[in-house]
Amino acid sequence: MNFTLLKMMFKKNWILLVAFTAFVLFELLVCIFMFKEIADMGILGIGGIEIQSFTTSLLPSIAVILPMVFYLFLIYRLAFKPIDSTSLSSELSAGIKRTTYLATGAIFITAMLFVMFFAIFLICGLSMLYWGSINWATWLCAIFGIFMANLVVASISFLIASCIRTNTAKFAMLGVPAIFLIFTMLASYVEGFRWLSVFMWLDIVTLELWWLWCMLYLTITATCFITAYHLFKHRRLSI
Repeated sequence: MNFTLLKMMFKKNWILLVAFTAFVLFELLVCIFMFKEIADMGILGIGGIEIQSFTTSLLPSIAVILPMVFYLFLIYRLAFKPIDSTSLSSELSAGIKRTTYLATGAIFITAMLFVMFFAIFLICGLSMLYWGSINWATWLCAIFGIFMANLVVASISFLIASCIRTNTAKFAMLGVPAIFLIFTMLASYVEGFRWLSVFMWLDIVTLELWWLWCMLYLTITATCFITAYHLFKHRRLSI
């Protein structure tokens, strides 16, 4: 990993991080506020655990689509745009190895997603605490679980972008997350589709077998990043 390169990546993409994090937080906070208003009207029971369960149930939808668009933007800007514009040659000519560039990119994407979901954990958690009470341990487990599910899909897209040379990779990079998203929506109607979407493997409401699913997510993510590292090392670049 190259810290100078990591810093440069952050400078080029921090606005994207702020914008997408703000969008996700806005949607979640609006839902929390609406739940509070409905509860105050007596339509729903009130209590910290209820608002927490309600907010957690929103994560597989709100905390999936916008983060997905976010890391696909990042992957495109890291894997495709520098090569298409031949700007990657400046980094390589400065003595930065292509494997260093890729490893730094993988760490950068992971860090950006971590910052996004940490902000969701903290700000939404404080909002629920202000309204009533919150179980911080289960909220943390839920956020970490959906973070790892997003990281799995990001690593798969990163692998595709790193090892496929043709323009087909751009469509494949978009297609794989879209397929998972479709399976996630279909899982609401057909139980069997749950096992075809990484976002639904872990039940973030009940947190059943939480540690097992998180270990599986971590294994898949590490495998994809390591495979991308070795494949990109031998990839022929048009720069």
